[in-house]
Amino acid sequence: MNGWWIDAALLVALAVLLVLSFVFSRTGARRLRVHDRKEGRSRRETPAWARDPHGVLLRQAGIMGRGGRPALWAWKVFFAAVLPLVRAEFLLWFGVEPLYDQTSVYVAVIGFFLPELWLLRRRKRRRKRIEAALSYFLDLTVALLRAGLPIEQALRRAGTHGFRGRHPLGVEIDLVAHEMAMGKDSGEAIRALAERTGVADFRSVAGAVRMGLKRGSSIEEALGAQADTMRVKLRERRMRRINRMAVVALFPVLLCGLPVFLVVVYFPAFLRIVETLNMLRESYY
Repeated sequence: MNGWWIDAALLVALAVLLVLSFVFSRTGARRLRVHDRKEGRSRRETPAWARDPHGVLLRQAGIMGRGGRPALWAWKVFFAAVLPLVRAEFLLWFGVEPLYDQTSVYVAVIGFFLPELWLLRRRKRRRKRIEAALSYFLDLTVALLRAGLPIEQALRRAGTHGFRGRHPLGVEIDLVAHEMAMGKDSGEAIRALAERTGVADFRSVAGAVRMGLKRGSSIEEALGAQADTMRVKLRERRMRRINRMAVVALFPVLLCGLPVFLVVVYFPAFLRIVETLNMLRESYY
């Protein structure tokens, strides 16, 4: 069987995907912040990204804009169509006649869900970056508040000047400061931040800010207490990760070290026993 049509189909699918991704990114990426700010003006209004699971996953993974969903479905269709062709091409390299059977269906299903797996991994990494920088951000915000800045400017400066490059927490905090400047409640804006990022620690921060405003206490004390709590949580997460990695590393250590241990410790004793038995046998005869 000649596989030229498989190569042609792969090239056409790749070209179509590149064109679609370019078009969707150009139409959606320019308005990503304006889009979120317009949707965050009313606390009762549900943002467009929160209306379906794919939108929530894209937003929490840091992919914003109107072109995210079409690009996601384009990638899903692309992988579902291309992976069976790649399998057929791989079989042709080894001289095996490719069969479009049940295995091809399984490969297509796996390809269809590959973008979701990539988004889940991206969201997990983004959450870890935000959680690792949260206590530092709260400490910096408290310092700016004690310097006399209002809460909106303190958040904006902490998010803008506190991180290098396009840190996800800096981008999200800039949006929070914009919402608060437009009249949104501080606690509500921080609570919405928890929904956009998927980091549950922001809910406790929002509750502390809201209770501080209700009781008339200073926001610096509430945020300082939350910073201490986040620092303890971060230390506990790191300790759990260290313990988990120690358990995971135990298996390769045993797998590689146990044979060496047996050879080093028991092999000389085994040779000594064999030598003793030979001496006894010679003396007996």
